[in-house]
Amino acid sequence: MTGLFADLTVMVCSKLLKPAGFMTVVSMFIAATHLTSCHKVDAKSHSTAAGTELTYRGITVDGGALEITAPSPWQIAASLTSGALVALVPHIDGQYISTANIDMAHRQTFESMASSPASKLTNSLPNQLKMDPLGKFLYFKMDENNNEHFNIYRFDFSTQEMSKLTDSSYVSGYSVSPAGDLIIYSSRRDVAEGSIVDLRLLNLSTSEDKILFTDEHSEIKFPWGNFSWDQANNAVFIVGQYGNDRQKGTVVRLSLNGDSTIEDLLPRSSSRSFPSLDLSETHTSGDDLYFISPENGSQNLMKVSLSSKVVTNIYSSLGASVSQFTVYKNSNDVMVNDRHALVNIKSILGTTLTEVRVSNGVVSSHTLTQIPGTANILSADSQNVLVSLSNESVKASIQSFNIKSGATVEVLGSEQSALDKAVHCDSRVVRYDTFDDVSYDVNGEHLVGKIHAILYTPKVVRTNLPKIAVVQSFYGGARNFDSRIQSLCAIGVTVMSPSVRGVSNVGSYFETLNDGDLGGKEMIDGQYAAKWLVTELGFDPRKIGTWGQSHGGYAAMRQTTFPATFNGLQREFQWAFGISEAGFSSIVGEHDQSNIKAWILKEAGGTRENPDSVADWENRSPINHLDELKSPLLMVHGTSDARVPFSLSQQLFDKATALGLGSLVTLTPIPGAGHLNFTGANFILANQSIYTFLQSVFPE
Repeated sequence: MTGLFADLTVMVCSKLLKPAGFMTVVSMFIAATHLTSCHKVDAKSHSTAAGTELTYRGITVDGGALEITAPSPWQIAASLTSGALVALVPHIDGQYISTANIDMAHRQTFESMASSPASKLTNSLPNQLKMDPLGKFLYFKMDENNNEHFNIYRFDFSTQEMSKLTDSSYVSGYSVSPAGDLIIYSSRRDVAEGSIVDLRLLNLSTSEDKILFTDEHSEIKFPWGNFSWDQANNAVFIVGQYGNDRQKGTVVRLSLNGDSTIEDLLPRSSSRSFPSLDLSETHTSGDDLYFISPENGSQNLMKVSLSSKVVTNIYSSLGASVSQFTVYKNSNDVMVNDRHALVNIKSILGTTLTEVRVSNGVVSSHTLTQIPGTANILSADSQNVLVSLSNESVKASIQSFNIKSGATVEVLGSEQSALDKAVHCDSRVVRYDTFDDVSYDVNGEHLVGKIHAILYTPKVVRTNLPKIAVVQSFYGGARNFDSRIQSLCAIGVTVMSPSVRGVSNVGSYFETLNDGDLGGKEMIDGQYAAKWLVTELGFDPRKIGTWGQSHGGYAAMRQTTFPATFNGLQREFQWAFGISEAGFSSIVGEHDQSNIKAWILKEAGGTRENPDSVADWENRSPINHLDELKSPLLMVHGTSDARVPFSLSQQLFDKATALGLGSLVTLTPIPGAGHLNFTGANFILANQSIYTFLQSVFPE
């Protein structure tokens, strides 16, 4: 096998946070996004008494040295040449995050945030990136100690200094005012969803940080903090929910003029989960507030009159999701009731950009372009749209689309040589029969008894390795770039990624199909995917396993311990192995120990106080069905995970060992890592544990 790993040139890429603008078109700032900067690194292989080793040496973007030595070609094949490693951070130990300011017109790269002493982190990545209106600062949330204690930080592009702006247990969301002088944010008093939340206002000029509203005694709670400002900066609009119920969301108005009361803007007659506000974060149009609300089986673009509270459905697409929108005034139009809304519609088939015009109460729409993948709007005016794109073979691309001409230009993207290193799968969309007549709509097409999936097959057939297949256990079927899937293809593993009922990429209705049925019918959907691999592609059922992350990690545990019969369902497949990343073995344990208790109540149904609910949760917990475990199970889990505590994998490992099943279970702790936050050396550790596990299940 050593011949496969002769001297190589590898692209080591650092994630760069790049504020971008149409410098030559309009004077506006674009929300920061992730792009990739690549640097060549030499790789040398040599033989040792223990086998073949591969050493990588090179210089990272911030000038630090890089050197990795790893044994076993099986492990190295994917972990170091697939792009899974090479698209992370500049220092391989995960201690630094690199950031850069990019002038889109000239593609000039400036100083890295990593040069600031304050940028030394422990396996944490910035998120919720926001630019101030003048482009002087980049704001972001960060968990500095990897324990989900998120706070707001600011990076000054001129001084290259980073500063911490808040001191909260958990900042769940925030927004910078249009003038760049204020930040509204939600601050939990502990990290758990369901804790008391203070809505706070930070004055960036005076550093005054005051509480505007506390939800301790309010029926409406604010666990996630989705904000928008009114045009006059006199109020903010905030997404809330009634109590601890994720299914009942609303939007409220909070005055910034000293009145600490909130005004509920939406009627309670409709059941909606997590309405969302405008991409631009300033989105009132005269008397109207625009928002997205998942009602009637799809995500709808809606508006509410701030004076009359009348709600109007502006646009919906059954079987797809209006995932983003931005409302802008036509450059030739001064009427406040005449607006264009650019709507981003996502489905399992890709992304559609649609322009919706609301003129004197009349709504019209037309499709601008269809994009094969997951595209996010970064900014738009009446002429141009800037989007970030990812799909099965494109990790990151920034494209400019001209509304009038229809022309698309790639502004920034990955070098082809980097893509060649990162993309190891060919992919195609498939549909397969499942066990019942589940019905739903996809972009106007009505499907009955069918499940959508993406099939990933290795570009290079490894004739010296066994023909293995893996079925993704949850969150599958999405049209985006997945480093783990690409790395599996790199070692010759076929991956079937199905959109089992309950995933969010098919539509609001489909997402609700597993509510209250966690670990039930979604499992059988996955088992029918494995059966399809056998009947249609000729895979040996003894070489098909399942893999998943988070909810998918639970699902992988559940699949390998699924009873022969459960609630009238018949087990349809016996898995050859299971791989769980950050999964939970006990539903009760996840409810009691995690910081997302409301998620369990939604997915598993019932309440913690109801004995019948608890009994049902226990019956759906993998830890209580270890007598069904017949195949090897690997658990990979960060030791500092607050969302799915590490103990929930440890407990299954300990119980299986006590029952004499120790030969079937493997637990790989990822030291100090949070929820799936495997960066740098920890990502290598997670990857290598998977390849070592597969090698033990299928010896060469």
